[in-house]
Order: sequence, then structure tokens, then C-alpha cells
Amino acid sequence: MEINLKTQWNKLNSLFRVAIILFLFLFSQFTVIWSQTITFSENSLTIKKAFSEIEKQTDIVG
Repeated sequence: MEINLKTQWNKLNSLFRVAIILFLFLFSQFTVIWSQTITFSENSLTIKKAFSEIEKQTDIVG
């Protein structure tokens, strides 16, 4: 009985660790994606204007 409880506790502990790691990984990925979102205010956009706007919003010097 004691071995069975230890096995169940180890499984639960491992599941908890995996859930925490998965949450932290996904949270960090969504944070990076959200911070790299670019918005455009014009309906018709040329590639030159698009790259210019991306450079302005991301502080890329080129």
C-alpha cells in the first residue's frame, strides 16, 4: 500500500511539474508574440511603407 501511494505521489508530482513548465513556456511564447505585433493604419500599403512602419515600431536601424 505504501509503495502504491509513493508511486501515485510521484506521478502527481511529475504531472504538476510538466504543467508548470508547459504554462511558463507558453506564457513566454505568447508574451514574445504579443510584443512583436505590428499595426498598420492605412488601407493600401506598399512594401516600402510596410517595412518603414515595421522599422519605426520595432526600432530597427537599417
